[in-house]
Amino acid sequence: FNPPTITTKEHFENIVMGTLNVLESIAHLDSIRLVHVGSAAEYGGGTRIRESAPSIPSTALGAAKAAATILVQTYNRLHNVDAVILRLFTPFGPWEHPRRLIPHTILSALKGVDVEIINGKPQRDFVFISDVVNAMISAGVAKIPSGAVVNVCSGRGATVLEVVKLTLELMGNPVSIKIGSSTPRSDEIWEMSGEFDNARQFLGWEPKLSLEEGIKKSIQWFSE
Repeated sequence: FNPPTITTKEHFENIVMGTLNVLESIAHLDSIRLVHVGSAAEYGGGTRIRESAPSIPSTALGAAKAAATILVQTYNRLHNVDAVILRLFTPFGPWEHPRRLIPHTILSALKGVDVEIINGKPQRDFVFISDVVNAMISAGVAKIPSGAVVNVCSGRGATVLEVVKLTLELMGNPVSIKIGSSTPRSDEIWEMSGEFDNARQFLGWEPKLSLEEGIKKSIQWFSE
């Protein structure tokens, strides 16, 4: 399992400049709220991370997302742009890229091919896409301090190996797991899980689907 690589330049051109273009287009408009989609990668890693944690990104994606967040907060102060920053942890579900972990596992099993992963130890906080969408909708209309940062997560970390095992168990264990001997990436984030207290307080939001329920829905969707 080796996701496609995006260069640092591409990250900054799309994420930072794309955010700047949006901010410039709405800076002088009234009654508009920007729901800015950030990333847990802005934190750099950790367990049960709260929004008060510092941004210490350890990846190009995290650095670009952190820079975009700073832009949003700056426009909030300088131009009164009403904005809410959502920091997504690991969304998953229908339409997810086939080379990401859960689709990769499901599609391998459906093809009768053993699931190959580089390393089973990294931990992520998985949140189903319908819960993510509900958080975005709530952020657009809720009474919330402008410029606030809100984690969108499940509050629970799961390792890559745990997720693959659970997915295969739900499919009847049709294939095996092959863990490679490749050297881990230099920018690998080993632990990543968050707290969603701000989401509960400001948005009245919390995740409705468990990891197992979300994987079941993913299996059904990719199978169909």
